Amino acid sequence: MEGFKVIGVDAGTSAVKWFDGKSYGTGFPKGKGIITGISSKSVFVKKAVYPVCRGRHLKELILNDVSADLGLPAEELGIAFCPGGKRGKGCEFLVFVERAENLKKSQLENSAILTVDVVGTANCALLTHADTACIVDAGKAKTAILELEGGRLKGVEIVRAGFEALLKKPDLLLNSGKLSSCGEVLLVGGGALSPDFRKLLSKVAKVKVPVLEPFGEETPIYYSAFGLYHFRRANCRATFARHSLLQFRTLTENRKRLIASGVLTAVGVASLAGAYTASIVESRKTYFAVKERYSRMVEKVLGTKVVAPEEQLSLAESRFLKLRRLLMADKPSILHYLSLISQAVPEGITVTELDGSLATGVFRVQGFAEKEEALTVFVENLKKHFGSVDISSSRSSGEKLHFVVTLKGR
Repeated sequence: MEGFKVIGVDAGTSAVKWFDGKSYGTGFPKGKGIITGISSKSVFVKKAVYPVCRGRHLKELILNDVSADLGLPAEELGIAFCPGGKRGKGCEFLVFVERAENLKKSQLENSAILTVDVVGTANCALLTHADTACIVDAGKAKTAILELEGGRLKGVEIVRAGFEALLKKPDLLLNSGKLSSCGEVLLVGGGALSPDFRKLLSKVAKVKVPVLEPFGEETPIYYSAFGLYHFRRANCRATFARHSLLQFRTLTENRKRLIASGVLTAVGVASLAGAYTASIVESRKTYFAVKERYSRMVEKVLGTKVVAPEEQLSLAESRFLKLRRLLMADKPSILHYLSLISQAVPEGITVTELDGSLATGVFRVQGFAEKEEALTVFVENLKKHFGSVDISSSRSSGEKLHFVVTLKGR
């Protein structure tokens, strides 16, 4: 594996799997084109709508929004995101969040691209299975439920338990709101090789285990690594980091030419610098000394490197006002709304999924009620805190009611 070669690496918690287009195996490989998907065990997933769809401020906007949601400093977080389509005057994004310290582990340093394992799983399904599907990636430490629709990764639910733990506590899986709407499930990961787990999952949906060449019966284990190998063909290219460009093919093949050009450029610049007269050098020193003192004063105000003080001051003021509007600084934190919903839950109600966004002011709660009376009490409690409460429910197996409550504003 010397030299440049694209290698898809699924960095799971129990084992690291790789695929280079022909061969496959376990353990971290060596190379310059490694595309690594970290385990989604500790990854926080959020689906939200933002008023901008692209541009240099988009990542900053999403990072600040996630930082406010989680109550953690932005510098302690790493984000990766991919678009989910237009929504009104903005765009919907699927956002993956991981602690920055977990993205700086030594074994990840050689990765040309750092993403999350479910991106590889979704890409493999889109390339080899169907544009619309439900996928369960059952690993040793986590179970991810993926929703594909129209060729896009539309939703991800992470259950913080592996397939062996779910066999002991099946309700954590069977009560999933996403699984209840799936007619057929594509099962991958270590859980696909467990007859007991396949039997458990078959209680809620028809189970299909994929088989691909060259993996054969080991296909579920290398499913994500295959998708990561084909990362360039993925619709969702959520990326935590892209390291040195010298790790990519074009620059690797022309490295000697680039180094020679750099040396020649450095020599040319040095020759021109030596041609300045003493008077010009002295004038420049005086000019830069004055400019530096002025820039330091402005930098204390802006907290950033200053190049054009007058323009940057004006742009900073405009940017701060715009970010204040976009981030809805005058609105309560997302934790405030989560607290109101949590306080409204009475005995007999089990909440399985909660999503929403401050940007739209709309929240959706899914779950099960043991009795209609409990569901009625829950709705009445919610009406005390929200301006609009819409509910739909349906009778599931046994005596439980499956419900979906949509909440809007106060």
